[in-house]
Amino acid sequence: MLLRLITKFPPFHSGILCYVAMIKALLQPELVVNNSELIRKNLSKLMGKLTVHLAAEDEVLYPELLRHDDGKVVQTAQKYLQELGDIKERFSAYCSKWAVAPLIKNKPEEFIKETVELFRTLGKRIDLEEKELYRLADSL
Repeated sequence: MLLRLITKFPPFHSGILCYVAMIKALLQPELVVNNSELIRKNLSKLMGKLTVHLAAEDEVLYPELLRHDDGKVVQTAQKYLQELGDIKERFSAYCSKWAVAPLIKNKPEEFIKETVELFRTLGKRIDLEEKELYRLADSL
């Protein structure tokens, strides 16, 4: 039942993507310097949403798929975990590095580079889950 809820609840991803879009809109050096407090605030909110979402997937969705009788289902889940399973740790390390607005403000180019890279990985995971994994889970 909870597995169905996870795969049929698009606000999980849309809430995450909303904060990603707000931060991305400010990823120019001058904007980062002038809006570091707002960026840090949105990063905190994004981390909260992402933590809840990843916990639901990591504690329910992926374990369920990894126990499935169909080898293709297990293989697909394993592939996603290998390619994108470290997103929680990477995002946590990123948020720790950029824990306060002055750090963001003082190194805008470095912040932008790391943010673009991390958001690309996060976007890939969301895209793959919506296009493949959730459909696979729904079909079971």
